[in-house]
Amino acid sequence: DYQGIPALNHSTLKQMGKSAAHARYYETHPSKQSEAMLLGAATHDACLLPLEFWKRYCCRPEGIDRRTKEGKLAYQKFLDENVGKQPLTLEDYDLCVNMQSAVAAQPQAERLISKSFREVVLIWTDPGTKLLCKARLDGLTEDCTALDLKTTTDASPDGFARSVARYNYDT
Repeated sequence: DYQGIPALNHSTLKQMGKSAAHARYYETHPSKQSEAMLLGAATHDACLLPLEFWKRYCCRPEGIDRRTKEGKLAYQKFLDENVGKQPLTLEDYDLCVNMQSAVAAQPQAERLISKSFREVVLIWTDPGTKLLCKARLDGLTEDCTALDLKTTTDASPDGFARSVARYNYDT
């Protein structure tokens, strides 16, 4: 299990850029998954691991008022029929499916994804610091091209460049 590997990853090192105390807190206090993080994980699975997407996620039914007894029963029935799956709103579910179709329709992306090993874990010792580090690549091709799928609210060149800088994707 990747999370159990006792090594530093990008997220921890990003916190280390603030301070060692920030990194320690990050490691010992896992954050709850935000809606944006859930959508990112679902998009990742839809585009890179489509069979896993269908196993891990389901579309939450619309129009159920969970404040009523009938609504609570209907929602519980839905949960019982989808044990182990993460419910997504119809909007997010459709977004994931449409993104998967859009990525698959791009010949270069489809070629890279179809010829890559997925979820490749790398472990190494940084020569400068002697720290044990780890990374999990979304994909790795035979010629060692690393794939990293990112979602963004602004895919324009300037907008994505801002996301790269804000989230330190380039480090």
